[in-house]
Amino acid sequence: MMITTDYFAECFVGEFSTIKWGFVSKPNSLAYVNKPVLLGFKTGVELDATNIVRNLTLKVASGEKDYQALLKLFRVWAESV
Repeated sequence: MMITTDYFAECFVGEFSTIKWGFVSKPNSLAYVNKPVLLGFKTGVELDATNIVRNLTLKVASGEKDYQALLKLFRVWAESV
């Protein structure tokens, strides 16, 4: 799963010059505090690629088949750049 996560995140970094890797150190209640996330979205929200790809993987494992899910997700986030 790590390869897919890295690929998904690096697509943003390669496509948009405003998107960069970074860390969020607070609040501690965030699932991705002190873990690498993507920063630079207009909304101010950080993209936690690991959890996003994990959630898609769980949907596939439970039988949900959407072969365009990752691309759709990329497009949704791309609108916030």
